[in-house]
Amino acid sequence: MSELRQRRGGGDGDGEKPPQGLPQGMEKLLESEDTATKEEVIQRVNQLITRMKPNPKPGLTNIAKKAKDALAEDPYDMEKIFELGNCYANDEQWDRCANVLLRGWKRMDEISDPSKKFQYLMILCEASLQCKKYRQALAVMNDTDKLDDVPKPFEALKCKVYCMNGELTKALKAFNRAIEDETLDTAGIYWTSCCQPLKKVGGYEATKSLLENLAKTDEERNKLQALEKIAEFKEELMEAEVRNAMSQREKTFVGIIIALVVLACFYGLYLLEKRSLEGMKKK
Repeated sequence: MSELRQRRGGGDGDGEKPPQGLPQGMEKLLESEDTATKEEVIQRVNQLITRMKPNPKPGLTNIAKKAKDALAEDPYDMEKIFELGNCYANDEQWDRCANVLLRGWKRMDEISDPSKKFQYLMILCEASLQCKKYRQALAVMNDTDKLDDVPKPFEALKCKVYCMNGELTKALKAFNRAIEDETLDTAGIYWTSCCQPLKKVGGYEATKSLLENLAKTDEERNKLQALEKIAEFKEELMEAEVRNAMSQREKTFVGIIIALVVLACFYGLYLLEKRSLEGMKKK
């Protein structure tokens, strides 16, 4: 979705060495190719891995703060709502992005420019998906059906939304539209971004077969193998993030329990001391 909302940030890599932390066997796969193909694959790996992990900006950037201040002066202005939501999307602060854009979701008729209306809905849809509000993402996405000329990257987003709502047939149709008339490189980017949701609904193998049909040469088949490894690596990253988040929640929960136990002990000692003093007074 970066080309649509002009997400800032780069890190494409210099193409001189494979990125650190590649899935097991990736380096060997790269070494098996000729020099030109190897450099091309390494560059693609760098680009994709850069996009894999979320990179939210801490706090407010200057641009976001300026947009927030402007909206505070006129809280109902749709242009300013969109501008702040877009700033939060660029900074990957998805919860803030969704909260802001939801304020104008049911006021789409006030946006006369069809292109800007689509961008608004697309960003809100992506934010809802990132926040795991899958039904909301689906509802927002359905509003875009009234608009024409939906770009290919949005078809990939639609595929993910359908997957997370358990609609495999619609997900596959959206994925087919995304890769239609595309090269293996472009189709591979869409597939890598969609593969994890596709696995959840059993669409992984079907879409992999579509990419295999696009791979006509040995070089392209090697690229497809690299993409598959990247997809596996992305899934490992996502699972690790979930485990880390759960671990942090567990630590917080244990800390709260320990604090409550300590407080209960102190309160028990206080009651015992109080009774002891009262007994002494009676004597």
